[in-house]
Amino acid sequence: MQIRIGFSKRDKFFSKFLRWAEKRPYSHCYLRYQNHVTGQDLILHAAVLSIHTLTLENFKKHGNVIVKEYMYELTDQAKIKDLLTFVYDQSGTPYGWVQLVGMGLVKLAAFFGKKIKNPLADKKKTMVCSEFCAYAAKISGISPNIDLELTEVGGPSWLDKDLSKSVK
Repeated sequence: MQIRIGFSKRDKFFSKFLRWAEKRPYSHCYLRYQNHVTGQDLILHAAVLSIHTLTLENFKKHGNVIVKEYMYELTDQAKIKDLLTFVYDQSGTPYGWVQLVGMGLVKLAAFFGKKIKNPLADKKKTMVCSEFCAYAAKISGISPNIDLELTEVGGPSWLDKDLSKSVK
């Protein structure tokens, strides 16, 4: 099974603000794989209201522009099953807006020279996009040593740094 962990942007205020604040070319991350029955590329991500799935075509119709993707070939059937079970079990999990505020507080504290953990992290009760993708990377074996706590602080740019080390 081929899976991609990708990073995207939109031409919307919030996306522009995140890119400006983080000084990076993307504001969002997602999982992508091809459904072997329909042949469609599916996007699984945490966005707006919840974790959900949509086709790549609809993802792009909603104004998402792919900035970069890391592609992995998964061959371990047990890990593939664990990954798909995780992503489908998480469908409908609410988006982590409160966690996102906590990530902002971490950045604000860092600006003043303080290092804090995300005070609003909630351990999978809700999820932000980078947290969802990090769990998927860990479960699938793509990045087995990923520090999940950091995804509740560092967001997509931290995940990008970790994944870039795992690409061969």
